[in-house]
Amino acid sequence: MEYYNKLADDGGDDSDGDRFTGYCDIYDFANINGYLFILITIISVIGNALLIFLLVTQKDLNFITKTFILNLACADLIFTASLPFWAYYHLHHWVFGDFLCKFMTGVYFVGLYSSIFILTAMTVDRFVTVVRNRWPNKSVRRKCAVGACVAAWLISLMTSGYDTSKIEVENDYYYTMEYSNKSTDAGGDDTDEAIFICHFVDFTTISGYSFILFTIIGVIGNALLIFLLVTQKDQTFVPKFLILNLACADLIFTASLPFWAYYHLHHWVFGDFLCKFMTAVYFVGMYSSIFILTALTADRFVTVVLNRWPNKSVRRKCGVGACVAAWLISVVVSVYDASKMELEEDSCEDFSEVELGYYFQVSFIFLLPFLIIVFCHCSIMTKVFQATNRQRHKATSIVFCVLAAYVVCWGPYNFLLFIKSLTNQPDKCKAAVRLDVAYNVCRILAFSHCCVNPLLCLLSQKLRSRLLSLLTDETLCLKNRSRLTEQNVSGVQTIRLSVAQTSADILELQPQ
Repeated sequence: MEYYNKLADDGGDDSDGDRFTGYCDIYDFANINGYLFILITIISVIGNALLIFLLVTQKDLNFITKTFILNLACADLIFTASLPFWAYYHLHHWVFGDFLCKFMTGVYFVGLYSSIFILTAMTVDRFVTVVRNRWPNKSVRRKCAVGACVAAWLISLMTSGYDTSKIEVENDYYYTMEYSNKSTDAGGDDTDEAIFICHFVDFTTISGYSFILFTIIGVIGNALLIFLLVTQKDQTFVPKFLILNLACADLIFTASLPFWAYYHLHHWVFGDFLCKFMTAVYFVGMYSSIFILTALTADRFVTVVLNRWPNKSVRRKCGVGACVAAWLISVVVSVYDASKMELEEDSCEDFSEVELGYYFQVSFIFLLPFLIIVFCHCSIMTKVFQATNRQRHKATSIVFCVLAAYVVCWGPYNFLLFIKSLTNQPDKCKAAVRLDVAYNVCRILAFSHCCVNPLLCLLSQKLRSRLLSLLTDETLCLKNRSRLTEQNVSGVQTIRLSVAQTSADILELQPQ
């Protein structure tokens, strides 16, 4: 984004001089794209590498399905291989030379095109198998699948070669936020004046509407999860109790989001008390959610890997104690965080310069639970690989989803908190803008955890079955009510007809 103003005066006469004034106010999305490319790279590498590993080690999977998905994962990995270069290019400029410029463009398009073609071939194979059911035999189907994949790669290579040939490297200039003014005085002295303005990207509207969306999804998802848990009778007490507390923590966190949404869309109008109170509610929900999720992971680790619970009573006491400790620690820490909030004019912010809170929040609130969760989930994944194929696949998928969701939601946000505490006032404007953009994007991502947790809990077969049974029962009830209503209406009509017929008979029997 650039602010540019040039004033040229000839001969010192303002009226006779040529004046040029130009303003260009463009949102700089290079930073957003760069950080999003980094995030997508991390998720894609982990997800596709795990998928390839599962496909290679899976023995009883259909050959054609396995071939298509394996090629699709490889295409996505090839596409992902180019993203770090484009991320650096968006955040800075191109420093890798002409050859890598063309080569990475080719890699990008090969991954993009091959992914589309392979996905299309896989869809056609399913169509012929399910709808037409016209494959002569497995051998023909195999040849068609392999041929489709080979054709997809060849077409992608040829097409990307054409796209690559059009790429050229020119001097790359990164747009800065600058306001410059140059004038010539009547006396002939040249005066150069430059004022640098650091203009931050406005994320208030995006954040506000994101918080509203998270509130709606979070309330519906967690309320439904609590209802399923309360009405579920045959579930083990400890997981049920921990997930119930996790849903309550997410609901508490969600309760603060409408206030922050209004604050971002307008300004703070709720006074000093609610400024501190809603900050405490926000932190209580956030901290307790992380602690309870850690306790839930530790319970799974002891149950699955160690298998050393003495009895159900001890496990119950540990589960209840972990939840009580999580709530107590969350309340104590959130009171400290809320005490730093100050209301100045229409802003509810932390204006203190104390950096200890950031270090404590990152090291204790995130890093320690993160290490525990990663260790426990890796151990659980190692254990479940020893089970049968079907059980192993389901358990590994659930464990990986829980771990990935935690890392993706909380990892970037807490990392940015740590960076902000180290560089509270960056020396350069571009660095400050990039840090602010990254922080806002990661904060929106972190706030989405209140919507993700209910979805992860619904990966449980019991909860899904319970939800389906409730929906089925409700449908049957509606049908029964409709039938009863129709029967009642039919009965009333029959009675009316009978009464009318009886009245007619009576009239006929009356003497004239």
